[in-house]
Amino acid sequence: RLRGKVESLTIKGHDPKVSKHVTVSLGVASVIPGENGGKDALVSSADKALYRAKADGRNRVRVSE
Repeated sequence: RLRGKVESLTIKGHDPKVSKHVTVSLGVASVIPGENGGKDALVSSADKALYRAKADGRNRVRVSE
């Protein structure tokens, strides 16, 4: 929903070659404290998912694997 809300604002982008309007790409992750390495593992997983979202064409949501 967040990605769609930002897109629906139709805020003019600064580089029309990239996108006419501002959009967001999101990397989503979750961990169980104590089982998956804590905050560093969470940030790393979300970061990897974010870069996958951008590589897949931007303005996307990707969940960590």
